[in-house]
Amino acid sequence: MVTSSCRHRLARRVSTFDREALADIKYFVNKVSLPDKEEFPPQLDAFMRAAAGPGLQARARKAFDQEFQARSDVELRLAKYIGEVTEARVSSRRTKPS
Repeated sequence: MVTSSCRHRLARRVSTFDREALADIKYFVNKVSLPDKEEFPPQLDAFMRAAAGPGLQARARKAFDQEFQARSDVELRLAKYIGEVTEARVSSRRTKPS
């Protein structure tokens, strides 16, 4: 777990870096990691269609019901909860009558 003081120390350290050097690095990272402008709209549309599907909506609802995105146990131990949500989904598929 990353503590608040650790995050503050990192933020203070990064704030001392040369802004121009950071901007250059960000430019080069974005250049190789972001899609071309023509590719972005169809990729975003595909993501939004997938995110709107009932499977993801049900998992997201369950995560938010368990206080996802709040300073809570689910945020601090996210990997455990993802495993539980995934296992619950797999188990429910096994028990459904055909």
